[in-house]
Amino acid sequence: MESKAASDLEIERILDEIRGYALSPWGRERISALAFISDPSLLEVRRERVRKQMDLILSSEPLDSFPSLDSLIGEIEKSMMDLSGESIFSLSLFLSSYFKVMAFLSMEDGIHIEDRVLMDDIFLSLDSDGTVKETHPRILPLVKEREKIRRERGSFSLSYISSNRDAVQNDSPIYRNERVAIALKSQSDRKNCYIVGSSNSGSTLFAEPFELVNLNNRYVLSEERIKQEKKRIVHELSDRIRFFYPVLKKQIEFVADFDFHYASALYSIKKRCNEARIGNRVEIVDARHPLLGNRAIPITIRLDERIKALILSGANAGGKTVSMKCVAVMAFLNQTIGFAPLEEGSVLPLFDSIYTDIGDGQSIEDERSTFSSHMSNISSIMRKATAHSLVVLDELGSGTDPEEGEALSRAILNHLVKRVRLVAATSHYEKVKLLAYTNEEMINASMEFDKKRDKPTYRIVTGIPGKSHALALAKRSGIDREIINEAESYLDPEKKTTSSIVLSLISKTRTLDRKISEQEELRRDAERVLREAEGEKKKASDRESDLRRKGLEELDSLISSYRSEMERAVRSIRSGKAEKSDISFAHDIAQRAEKTSEVEKKKIKAKEKGMAKIFEAGEIVEGLSGGSKGTVIGKDGKRGYLVQFDNGLRMRVDSSLLRPSKRDEKSGAAYFSSRSKKMVLTLDIRGRRVEEARDILDDQMEAALLENASSFSIIHGYGDGVLMKFVSDYLRKRREVDSFSFAHPSDGGMGKTYVTLKN
Repeated sequence: MESKAASDLEIERILDEIRGYALSPWGRERISALAFISDPSLLEVRRERVRKQMDLILSSEPLDSFPSLDSLIGEIEKSMMDLSGESIFSLSLFLSSYFKVMAFLSMEDGIHIEDRVLMDDIFLSLDSDGTVKETHPRILPLVKEREKIRRERGSFSLSYISSNRDAVQNDSPIYRNERVAIALKSQSDRKNCYIVGSSNSGSTLFAEPFELVNLNNRYVLSEERIKQEKKRIVHELSDRIRFFYPVLKKQIEFVADFDFHYASALYSIKKRCNEARIGNRVEIVDARHPLLGNRAIPITIRLDERIKALILSGANAGGKTVSMKCVAVMAFLNQTIGFAPLEEGSVLPLFDSIYTDIGDGQSIEDERSTFSSHMSNISSIMRKATAHSLVVLDELGSGTDPEEGEALSRAILNHLVKRVRLVAATSHYEKVKLLAYTNEEMINASMEFDKKRDKPTYRIVTGIPGKSHALALAKRSGIDREIINEAESYLDPEKKTTSSIVLSLISKTRTLDRKISEQEELRRDAERVLREAEGEKKKASDRESDLRRKGLEELDSLISSYRSEMERAVRSIRSGKAEKSDISFAHDIAQRAEKTSEVEKKKIKAKEKGMAKIFEAGEIVEGLSGGSKGTVIGKDGKRGYLVQFDNGLRMRVDSSLLRPSKRDEKSGAAYFSSRSKKMVLTLDIRGRRVEEARDILDDQMEAALLENASSFSIIHGYGDGVLMKFVSDYLRKRREVDSFSFAHPSDGGMGKTYVTLKN
C-alpha cells in the first residue's frame, strides 16, 4: 500500500489496535501495511488460519504473552562470554509460552523433550531476577555447610564475649567484610587475638581471636565455593543455550507467524468481523469504521459488476469522506487479516493497491497550494494505478475556479474509469453528478439528509445524487436568517432546473424499476405455479397407476380364489362322486366370479374417472399444492380448465390439480401483487432484493393500518440471512409494530415471521 494512502486512511492507528492483541514483539512487527496481499490463494490460506484461530480462541483459555529476547540474542551473537541470568530466565518464559501455544494448536508432538528439559532446568536454577537459586541441588549442600559454619562462628563469638566481659566493648560481635570481629577496649589484654582494625578515636580495637580467625576463613571459603558453583551453573546453561540457538530462531519465526494470525483472529472477534467474499462486484453490508467504535454508523453500498466509479455527494459534514475512507479500510482489512467489520453477504474484489487523495496537502515549505498538492498526487496515482487498483478521491477538483475544477474533475474521472478497477470520489459539482447518468460505468450516491431536522443521517443512498444543503447547515450553525435569504436569491435558476430534472429522472427510473420488478414477480409466480402443476400432474399419474395396479391385484386374487373352489367342484363332478349340491355350488361360484369381476372393473373405472373432476364456469377453485385461489373461466381441452387466479395469473390447469374451494375457509398464503393494494395475511418476499422488499412491506403496512388489521405474517425464507435480518430491522423501526417473532417450527420456523400490530 502507498504511504500516502496509509497516512490518509490512518492505517497505522488501525494496525496499532490489532498489535494490541498480539502476544509477542515479533507478531507485532509482522502486523504492518506490508501484510496487504492480492493473491486469492494466499488470502484464502490466511483466512483459513485466522478462522481456525477464532474457533480455538472461543473454546480455549487465554495464552501467555512472550518476553522480548533482544538482550539474550544480542549477548549470544556479540560475545562468547557467559549469558546474564536475566537473559537466561527470559528464555524460560519464552519456552513456557511457546509450549502453551503448541498445546493450543494441538501440536504437542512437535515439542522435543530436550527443549522442555532446558526450560525446567532454567526454572530450577534461576530466580526471576536471574540469580541462581540456593535451593539448587548442587548449591543446597554448600549452603548448608556455610550455615553450619555461621552457627559455629556465632556461638564462639557469644561465648568469647561472655567469658571476657571486662575486655570487650560491646555485647555483640561486629561484622566487617563478611568476617566477624570482637570489639575490645584498647587497654585490654590482646594476647591470642589478631587485631584487624580500630575505631576513629582509637578507644576500640576490632580483634579476631585465633579460633575465630579459623572460623571466619572457613566461612569465606564456603561462600566462595557457592559463588563458583553458581558461575559453573550459569556457564553450563549458557553453553546449552548457545547450542539451542538455531532451534530458538526457528521457534521465534514460528511464534511471529502464529502471533500475526492470533492477533488478527482476536481483533476480528472483538470487532465482530466477517469475511467479504471475493467477487467482481462491490457489496459492502453494514460496514463500521473500526476507529469510530460505538459511534460508527453502519454503511451499505451495492454496486453492479459494470460499475467502476462511485460519485458520492451530499451535505457538508454529512459523512462523505468517512464513508469513502470506510470503503478503502474494508478493502485493506479484508486483504490484510482476511476479515473486516462488516456483515455476512459482503463481496469485494481483490485490489492490487489502494491510492488516495484526501485532505489538505498544502505546504508552505514546498510552496504548494491545496490545489497543486491535489494535482501532484492525482498525477502520481494515474501513473501508478492499474486495472486492479482502488482509488479514493476526496473533494475532487476543489481549491480552484469552480468551472475549471468541475471540468477537470469530469476529465479525471473519465480517464480513471478506463484505467482502474474502482474509483470512489466525493464532489459537490452538479455536472460531475450528471456525468454518472451519461456513463453506464459510473453511479451516483448521496449521503441521506433529514430535511425535517436539517441534519445528515450519515447513511448512503445509492443511485441518487445528493445536495450540499449548505444553506440549511449554515442556518443550523447560527447564520442569520436574513443572510440565508439573500444567499438563496443568488442561487443560479439553471442549477435549480438541472436538479429538478435529475430528481424527475430518478423518480421515473424508480417507477420503471418497480414495474420491472412487478413483472419479474409475475414471471416467478408463473414459473412456480407451472413447477407445482408439473409436480402435481406426476403425483396424480402415479396415484392413478397405483390404483389401477392395486385394483387388478385384488381382482386377480379373488378370481384365483374362485378358480380354486371351482376346480375342486369340477373334480368332484368328474369323479362321479358329486352330489347335486356340488353342481349347484360350482354354478354359484361361476356366477359370483363373473359378477365380482364386473363390479371390481367398474370400481377401477370409477376411481380413474374420479381423477378428472368436473367444474363449472364461475366456480371458485384452488390448487392442490400452494392453495392459490381462482375462478374457473371455462373448459380448455379434454381435462383442462382455464383459471383466473387471485394473484393476477390466468392459465390452463389440469383438472387433477384443482379442487373446489371452501368459501368459508380463511384465506391462506398470498403472494404480493402490485395489482392489489389490499393487505394479505401472509406476505411472501422470498427472492426479492432488499429495496424491493422494503417497498412491498411499506405497502403492506399501509394497507394493514387502513384495514385496522391486528396481525399478519411474512415469509422471507432462510437463504443467506439477508432478508431475514432486513425484516427484523424493518419491523424494529416501525412504531406501528407491537411485537414480532419467528413462526412455529411446523409453520416455517425461522423462515417466517409473525407480526402483531398495535391497536
